[in-house]
Amino acid sequence: MPAKIEIDFTDEKLTSHGGWIFLGRLFNRLRLGERIGETLRLKQRARGASDAQMLLSLVASQVAGGGALSDVDVLRVDAVGKRLLGLSEVPDSRR
Repeated sequence: MPAKIEIDFTDEKLTSHGGWIFLGRLFNRLRLGERIGETLRLKQRARGASDAQMLLSLVASQVAGGGALSDVDVLRVDAVGKRLLGLSEVPDSRR
């Protein structure tokens, strides 16, 4: 997650969800990913996105106005959005 917010006009690496930086900072400040990881253990295999990444992805999608599980796929392909949220991986909505 970027430590400093810079506003610039460019055509490269854009996201329509720039406000996610504030949500990502909230996730980080509350240590939400760590807490979810310590509490929730649904996943059987050690590959792919964790349970915490799945839940945080769903929360971010809902905050952005998504109303379906498939809205996570928008975040999955948004490299800048993932960085703003502090998510290294976003699972496929079919998970």
